[in-house]
Amino acid sequence: MDWKKLYFGKVARSEVFRAIDNDEWQKVRLSMKGVSLTKKYEILSLYLKKSVEAFESGDININEMRRVEIRITNYVTALSRGGLIEPEDYR
Repeated sequence: MDWKKLYFGKVARSEVFRAIDNDEWQKVRLSMKGVSLTKKYEILSLYLKKSVEAFESGDININEMRRVEIRITNYVTALSRGGLIEPEDYR
């Protein structure tokens, strides 16, 4: 698993709070509860892939795409804070 592909740099706490207030993301996040680390990686990768496709087709704008990156980055760093991955795994 290449966690570096799911890390988009440091984000401000205020950005995180604005980004995570999203029903679709909350469903994705809840779907990862209790699953293996490998499955979490797959779910995050698929969420990113679908978001990139939506951005490229014009279904979401650059601001929403940035919020997707913030959501994913925040989740990855939470995995690190929880001891499931190391900072060097994603930075």
